[in-house]
Amino acid sequence: MAGGSGSGKTTLANALVDRFHGSALLISHVRYYRYMPCYTYDLPEALDTGLMVAHLKRLRSDQSAESPVYDMITNSRKRKTELVRPHPIIIVEGILLLLLLYAASCIG
Repeated sequence: MAGGSGSGKTTLANALVDRFHGSALLISHVRYYRYMPCYTYDLPEALDTGLMVAHLKRLRSDQSAESPVYDMITNSRKRKTELVRPHPIIIVEGILLLLLLYAASCIG
């Protein structure tokens, strides 16, 4: 699910997850921001899409993944991660998601 800032992506994605009563998992692309001292979040290089794709592949292979936790206050990832377990339905949302996933599929 992709769309501009403030377009309702996260609200809709959360509503879908709720609707599937525990069968769906939400992966937000914002978890995969890199350290951004200049606060430029809308650039493709601001996101670690390769890591997100690797985690999605693990989840689709019925394996858990250690998802990063991004701290918007310090503009960096926290040292801790969050264990994400596979679900039958995975909903992925983000501002540049379609563009970056397409690019990742072309690269490898």
